[in-house]
Amino acid sequence: MKKTFFVLFGLMMTLFSSSVSYGQNGKVHYTSTKTVNAIAEDQKEIHYTYKVFKNNDGSFGYEILANGKTYFYQPNYPGRTEGFAEKKTCDVIATLVIKKINSGKMIPAVNDRELDAYGLKK
Repeated sequence: MKKTFFVLFGLMMTLFSSSVSYGQNGKVHYTSTKTVNAIAEDQKEIHYTYKVFKNNDGSFGYEILANGKTYFYQPNYPGRTEGFAEKKTCDVIATLVIKKINSGKMIPAVNDRELDAYGLKK
């Protein structure tokens, strides 16, 4: 029983700290590359916000904040070494990620169909 718990715990930790990109067939396209434990155990209400920032190369990234502390940090487009080309893309994706977090999604991923619906570049 203990072994099963540790294996499952290890898998969950790997999922929450990894970037996921499965391609153009409607499967998972985007998740954050870094999750930080920003939520104190005694906090009853969590308020999520986001900030868009400009990278040194002129591209954009964003971070999701939980009660003002970094929760997800995404400087680059998943699977690439450069950031997002447009600030608008970060605004839309960060908003979608927050909606998914608030709806209880454990891994708030954004797929190709959702990006297409908002007219965003992949």
